[in-house]
Amino acid sequence: MTKKILITGASRGFGKLAVELLIERGHEVVAALRGGSERGDALFSESILRTGRLHFIDWHAERTETLKAAASWVTAHWNGQLDVLINNAGYGLMGPLEGQTDAQMRRQMEVNFFGPLNLTRECLPFLKRSQGRIINVSSIAGLAGFPFYGAYNASKFALEAISEAFYYELRSSGVQVALVEPGSFRTDFSASTEFGSPGTPENEPKIEAFKKRMDTRRSLLSGDPTRVARLLVRLCEKKKIPLRTAIGRDAALMLLIRKALPDCWRVELTSRVFEKIFFRPS
Repeated sequence: MTKKILITGASRGFGKLAVELLIERGHEVVAALRGGSERGDALFSESILRTGRLHFIDWHAERTETLKAAASWVTAHWNGQLDVLINNAGYGLMGPLEGQTDAQMRRQMEVNFFGPLNLTRECLPFLKRSQGRIINVSSIAGLAGFPFYGAYNASKFALEAISEAFYYELRSSGVQVALVEPGSFRTDFSASTEFGSPGTPENEPKIEAFKKRMDTRRSLLSGDPTRVARLLVRLCEKKKIPLRTAIGRDAALMLLIRKALPDCWRVELTSRVFEKIFFRPS
């Protein structure tokens, strides 16, 4: 059955791959991305554009007016029909918390938390009418904290919390809610990663080592991002969807560690791994 789907963060990574698969499956998609149709026409293939089932809207998660414009687009072009909302847009603010400014941390929360929250609230009237679904792309970093991930962790922990709250609150309306929690995958996430200042001189070598180790970690543990895109498609199409789905080798390892070790052992292990591997100069 063809569905009408709104997805944010559709210009690259999981979002772009999911859009391509959804169009191939016969769905109609409005892709929210910075630059709207002018940029979208340059990003997607002619064969996909020729279907007439892919539409674009200019999207900035931190700008309230674009949230309302997305809902207005659904009203104007789809007569208020929306079956699936995929909140995929996001980026990572990395580095020590003491070196990050209030403005940086607020923007992290605006994009990764308030953007999905407010767009969801704008779209709820449509989703309740269709008994549709909300799919929020979180991260394994939404389940466990790590050094230098503090701001990103906070935004994803918050996304996890509101997603579970929506799960309970919307059950009686027939709206389903799902969280996707990827580990490391071969996307260009690093292109959208931002670092704050070191904060103190002793953090400078740690940041440099951390950046290098992140690249190495991606090459060793990262998986094919099409797996996540396919998961998003399945969650759009399945009759019943789970609240949480973790995906990726490092995600599976982290969940195993959380279940198998007492919390005091887990945090000590995490601390030692980061000090000996991620923060050690080359």
